[in-house]
Amino acid sequence: MNNSEEQRVFSLDDIMALKNYDRIRMINSLIGPRPAHLVGTQSADGVDNLALFNSAYHFCATPPHVGIMCRPLDVRRDTYNNIQQTGHFTLNAVTPALVERTHLCKDKFEAEESEFVEAGIKPFRVDTIPAPFVAESPIKIAVRAIEEHVINISKTVLIVGEVVWVSVAENALLEDYTIDADAGELAAVVGLSSYHQTHLVKRFER
Repeated sequence: MNNSEEQRVFSLDDIMALKNYDRIRMINSLIGPRPAHLVGTQSADGVDNLALFNSAYHFCATPPHVGIMCRPLDVRRDTYNNIQQTGHFTLNAVTPALVERTHLCKDKFEAEESEFVEAGIKPFRVDTIPAPFVAESPIKIAVRAIEEHVINISKTVLIVGEVVWVSVAENALLEDYTIDADAGELAAVVGLSSYHQTHLVKRFER
């Protein structure tokens, strides 16, 4: 739709007047597809944790810094707590084959329960990294947390870290080191529960 007359318009008052979950669903899906990642952490007691995030960010390449946004800490957040304890987390790209099990990781489990076990996801480990990876993921990223920032208006917490280890499926890495999302079959999330695959429209030479 290119003509505003063909679109439904919402003012801030209109948005705030929506029923609570209608507003949540609308605003959560408003930005469109966002990369789906399973974030792997391990507690100080050695319990593996896995959580679905759609808020991974790239900040800079030299040095390589990325980050994730954690929800407000007014309830128990195992991912955040584990990062505080060990200083590390992993980002694992989600594929269509992983979607069903990935969505199970949104369920609430006890701190001593592992989502790897509950969702039937196989962990992968690297001796020098104190956080588990998802074995099936075509892109695995190890991150060492270096700083955090509280977003005061929402009480969410941005965790920024340095990329210390990467594993990419051969078919998803182009000759110029660009990641091919199509070849990697990378999934994205819209809103709270819709999983999608994006496809290349056109690639421009820089």
